[in-house]
Amino acid sequence: MKRVVVTGMGGICALGQDWEQIKASLLAKHNCVIQMDEWDRYPGLNTRLAA
Repeated sequence: MKRVVVTGMGGICALGQDWEQIKASLLAKHNCVIQMDEWDRYPGLNTRLAA
């Protein structure tokens, strides 16, 4: 078995572009979920929420 070393990680998040922004948004209890009324034009789409 070979060793594996994780040297970093990343992600895509509506709360910010980097860890400092994401952390500040979480601490401020920001909610990035919005209602997308323009999605009404897509038949069969079962959600109108986006983040």
